[in-house]
Amino acid sequence: MPSSLKNAVVSDLRIGFQNFVQQTRPVPCDVVTGAVPQWLRNSALYRTAPGIYDYQVKDSEKQQSIHHWFDGLGTMHQFHIRDDGSVWYHNKLTAEGALADLQTGRQPINFGQPHDPCVTIFGKVAAVINTVFNDKPTAIETNNLNVTLSVLPTSEPNTLAIKSDFNCLQFVDADTFETKKFCTYDTYDKRLDGMISAAHEEYDPLTQTYFNLNIDRMGKHTGVFSLDRDGSVREATINVPAARPSSYIHSFSSTTKYLVVMAWPCFANMLKVLFHHNYAAGLTWQPEKQTLFYVVDRATMTHVATYESTQAFFCFHTINAFDDGDDIVLDLVHHPDSSIINQLNVKTIVGGQGTLDASQVARFRLQAVSMATTTTPFRKVDRPLLPTQGVSVELPTINERFRHSPNYRFVYGASSNRGASMWDSVVKVDMATGATLRWDAGGDGLFPGEPIFVPHPMQDDEDDGVLLSVVLDTHAKRSFLYVLDAKDLAVVAKVAAPVVVPLGFHGMHKTK
Repeated sequence: MPSSLKNAVVSDLRIGFQNFVQQTRPVPCDVVTGAVPQWLRNSALYRTAPGIYDYQVKDSEKQQSIHHWFDGLGTMHQFHIRDDGSVWYHNKLTAEGALADLQTGRQPINFGQPHDPCVTIFGKVAAVINTVFNDKPTAIETNNLNVTLSVLPTSEPNTLAIKSDFNCLQFVDADTFETKKFCTYDTYDKRLDGMISAAHEEYDPLTQTYFNLNIDRMGKHTGVFSLDRDGSVREATINVPAARPSSYIHSFSSTTKYLVVMAWPCFANMLKVLFHHNYAAGLTWQPEKQTLFYVVDRATMTHVATYESTQAFFCFHTINAFDDGDDIVLDLVHHPDSSIINQLNVKTIVGGQGTLDASQVARFRLQAVSMATTTTPFRKVDRPLLPTQGVSVELPTINERFRHSPNYRFVYGASSNRGASMWDSVVKVDMATGATLRWDAGGDGLFPGEPIFVPHPMQDDEDDGVLLSVVLDTHAKRSFLYVLDAKDLAVVAKVAAPVVVPLGFHGMHKTK
């Protein structure tokens, strides 16, 4: 690609990281190619996305900018496929409290935003002391939640929960996106009062049970808990080796028998986090400490085994896991280290200053769980099987009907085909053969988001269904909802959104 064209395309990526255009009233979308399948009618695709990157501090002429993708202020988006087959779109800022807080000039703890250098050392130390020893937290309504969506147990009907990598839930109306309440997991049980929970919970569709983490602010307690549909809670305490720091954990794994919490050596120094008001500033990569696999028995909610990798790795997103006799098989997106965190700085992405690292689908096997222990020396885990050598994958999804099934085969994800600073294609991975299928979004300047699998209601094959992916077209300066056939990644329909949908992370499909 000529350098002039490459620079033009890269600069256009900026439109995916600009302040979004709010559209709270649903408006119709044009179906520009194909037709949305009839069986998708009366359903909706929901997306979260960071949508505010620039704001004005009150009584100041200075414009402030948000620098890390993870810190953009949260917005919600919906493509509603109605009974008549028409598609309607609307969105809303959901982080109103966080925006109002920033506009006062306050600098809350964020993920990757540099702290104001004008704040004195004394002021920073005082803030750390206040945070560590003051049990009175900052107003929960000022939290910025922008990563994942869930349907959690609540007395409020028609409600979605927005989550991030800390213990906070924002329940919003699934139609209007108006906030119903903010709370923490200790609403369900007072024991769940830790600072950290994973953005991605695990969910067992057969038992309708949710699982997540409960880690206190200094990492002295690491727990994993179950949450049933009736709101009942059980918690297991994980025996973390003495002097091992707390890991940054975005997701973990489950099978029908076990929970597996993987603690990669990307460690969070909470004193540094509090000092800099910046989570990334407190993260260090220490590969000599390896990745640990903590295994918890679901039946007894007891930590029963710990395994250790032979080569350290990092992971944002797990894919699926299942029991195989006395073994556990784990599939996840494998990163060689934690450098991906800094690669997702907005300036790095839009400036084309780097490429996304080589994240690949990896399969680990934890052997003979009943024979393993939680004490050192830990049983070693063999190097992973990499079925898609050289094919990058991130934001993975599967057919949820095959969650925990040893017969599952297919993984779908976003991929970078050109060594770009953003994903530019969608891939399908066959875990049985290692074969991959790629859908190129249409050339330079088109960037697809997470492909969400929706199964066909009347068919049984694992890949009978469609993928829903919101694609940013930097040439057209708008976004499109693509409906892809999950079998061959052929375009079934292309729907034009009325505005740019900011580049985001995750979403969900839900029947109305």
